[in-house]
Amino acid sequence: MENGLEQQVLAKAQKWLDGNYDAETKKQVKYLMDNDMKELVESFYKDLEFGTGGLRGVILTMLVPVQTVIIPQYMQFSNWGWLNSEYYLPLVVPSFLGFGLNGAFFIFLFRQFFSGMPYEMEEAARVDGCGPIRTFLHIMLPMSQSSLLVCTVLSIVWHWNDYFEPGVYFNSVWLKMLPNSLPNLYAELNKEQHTMIQTNDIEGIIFNEAMLMAATFLCILPILILYLILQKRFMEGVERSGLTGI
Repeated sequence: MENGLEQQVLAKAQKWLDGNYDAETKKQVKYLMDNDMKELVESFYKDLEFGTGGLRGVILTMLVPVQTVIIPQYMQFSNWGWLNSEYYLPLVVPSFLGFGLNGAFFIFLFRQFFSGMPYEMEEAARVDGCGPIRTFLHIMLPMSQSSLLVCTVLSIVWHWNDYFEPGVYFNSVWLKMLPNSLPNLYAELNKEQHTMIQTNDIEGIIFNEAMLMAATFLCILPILILYLILQKRFMEGVERSGLTGI
């Protein structure tokens, strides 16, 4: 069953590649995957210390688009029965484990925050008898509330505005997020509007435009409410984390 699913997915991927790219482009992609990417990944795995090779590896994953790994992830989640999950497992579990949407950015953010903390605090905790776990839970983690807040808000906003992964993992109309349902609403109202234009139904056209604006406002309303509630602490977290341009 697993081999059949793998062959089916690979066949669809090959069909899509054949229909969208010419022979020269496919040759270059194959060469890149067989040689350059392999050598690049091996060079990062030679040094697993987080301060050197590990950090460079995290930054590298920030440059890799999610479309390049969506096929193996889809196959794995399909084997686990997570597709069309009512608990949104393909989105929630990777995010909590640090390899979800823009997960490398959050790892880099926490690394920058903790590297700026004074080492004397950790030494003082060790002198008082705290072990590594207790030092992290009772000292480091409470001091990183600003970074936790920034990562939480950014993760919610980015997942709320994401169209690609929810569209791949969830085919049910009832499981689609509100922003993903907007194009369907636009298409249905455009069909009705075309009929109304032919029949000169001005009131119906105005009503459809009001529905579109109301639906768009409902899509951004949760993000606005979240930002209004956490605005002060979010800006403090951005300043302490050293982020710019977001």
